[in-house]
Amino acid sequence: MPNQEQAADDLDVMLYGRGPKVDSATAITLVRQLDSASLSRPPVAVKRAQERMVDSGTTLEAAFRQRDVAARAADPRPVDQAADNSWSCLFRRLEALAELPHDLYEEARQAAELQEELFSTGLAFLQLDYVSQWAESHKRLARIKENKRKPLLDKLCGPMFLAEVERTHKAYGEMLGIGTPKPTLAPVPSLSEPLRSVNQAIGAYALQLVALHQSPDSSATLRGQIRAALRPLDDLREAQLRRAGERPSPADPVEPVEPVAPSDGGGAEPTP
Repeated sequence: MPNQEQAADDLDVMLYGRGPKVDSATAITLVRQLDSASLSRPPVAVKRAQERMVDSGTTLEAAFRQRDVAARAADPRPVDQAADNSWSCLFRRLEALAELPHDLYEEARQAAELQEELFSTGLAFLQLDYVSQWAESHKRLARIKENKRKPLLDKLCGPMFLAEVERTHKAYGEMLGIGTPKPTLAPVPSLSEPLRSVNQAIGAYALQLVALHQSPDSSATLRGQIRAALRPLDDLREAQLRRAGERPSPADPVEPVEPVAPSDGGGAEPTP
């Protein structure tokens, strides 16, 4: 029969019997916090529940990292932005030279001719969808080759400017599957099942700690250690309650927010 001191110190099973509702990033952090705060010499049942929790957290963390890698690999914007930048640099180089007096500097006149030949519409083609931008870029590079403009461009601008345009154009084509087959991307792993497993494992671990806390054989010192081991869950619960209290109630007026379209830094994605 537990004494009055132990009864007053009992934990509410309802608070710990179910894993918290959190996103993957929070769950990964929470597992590490609980593992760090664990008992130094846990009983076998608690140790096994802790190990299961850590293993499920490791699985979730691996899927979380892989999902991020897969998302970056599938994102065409870095390639598009690099191509935009290379063409813009070449354009500005010619533009600066072309502004010098043509009657004093032969290079200024040549730069103006090249600017008109390659950029008669400025850089508007960089705002086209990906497929159209590649075609416009390819047309300009073909013109440079057919008219043998590379030596003059390298002389006026420096060889690195056209080299960067050619490099990014090749990467652009690879992104679109032109010249080489488009790479097959690894499937983006789902986080639903690993996250569910983590939540269940956290709940099972917490219940083992609560059961140990309520055991009549547990000393006051051990119960204090158990409360410390559960503190990450308590801190998370308090933070969630604070955030919930800061949210406007349905009766509070909420200023409508106009949605903002994400910028892709250049050409728009082609419509299927």
